[in-house]
Amino acid sequence: MSHKKQHWIPQSYLSAWCDPDVPENHEPYVWMFSKDGNTAKHKAPKNIFWESEMYTIQQGDGKRDLRLEHGLQGLEDFFVRLCREKFISRIELSPEEITLVLLFVAAMKARTVSQRNHMKDQWGNVLNVMDDVAENMLKMTIEDRKKFAAMQPLSSSDSGESLSHDQVRNLANKPLQHTLFPMIVSQAKLLSHMHMAIIGTTVKHGFITSDSPCVWFDPEAYKRPPLYRAIGLGYKTVEVTLPISPEQAIYISWNKEFNGYKEVNSEQAINELNRLTRCLCDKYFIVNKNIKKDIWFDPGVEPEDSWDKTHAKNKKKNY
Repeated sequence: MSHKKQHWIPQSYLSAWCDPDVPENHEPYVWMFSKDGNTAKHKAPKNIFWESEMYTIQQGDGKRDLRLEHGLQGLEDFFVRLCREKFISRIELSPEEITLVLLFVAAMKARTVSQRNHMKDQWGNVLNVMDDVAENMLKMTIEDRKKFAAMQPLSSSDSGESLSHDQVRNLANKPLQHTLFPMIVSQAKLLSHMHMAIIGTTVKHGFITSDSPCVWFDPEAYKRPPLYRAIGLGYKTVEVTLPISPEQAIYISWNKEFNGYKEVNSEQAINELNRLTRCLCDKYFIVNKNIKKDIWFDPGVEPEDSWDKTHAKNKKKNY
């Protein structure tokens, strides 16, 4: 059966991290470390980060709809070609190419197992509520059911349409099949208002990547109350990073100074980005050699101006 083995991290993307010292006549491999760094093994890109039928839409007649898989494959092919023909030589991108790069970046955020599981949890909670409501309705009198049916349902969109019980069940069971492409497009639109740079480095071993390589990070989030710490592209301090090889990474922000091609050869700066990639991976991070650095596992120290610390100080003052 064709296209049954579907990668959430493309083989073509991972191949950039293949160990340059692979023995002759040996299949190329990357080094896959557990998130805590305690285990490491070398694996061929084709053998990792995949699930059976992860993006397949199963139709009612039993046929397999592969439009998501084929669409993602098209983005992957374009991106690999762009890496080879333009990124490596630092050639300026056309507006159309920038748009496709942003779609690829958004896809690398939206298509992963960790994102799929997050959505399943969210919609699963909604489904549990609807199941409870349906069960309670069975216990209602006919008069109470009529009163309940007359109540205005919560709207799920600006159009005022609400989701049915079956639609929510489908979203909870197969969220990517129903939301992946709209999510990619909406994220790419937001990213298009920001500024994109391709960061290059000559630091030894360079950038690492992971099973969840597109990272959204806001260095100012720690100053906000817990309710407002969720990372959103609307915050002017948010940063989006996607390593594309050990030598290059995409960096997207609201900072106008970061456009085009930039060189960053500070080992400390590269280690900080790698620390973020390792910290926010799901289960594994990828290196092109059998190496790991202690700095990647450094949890850091809570700043004195964090919301939690300043809030605690203010509480003490009020006593």
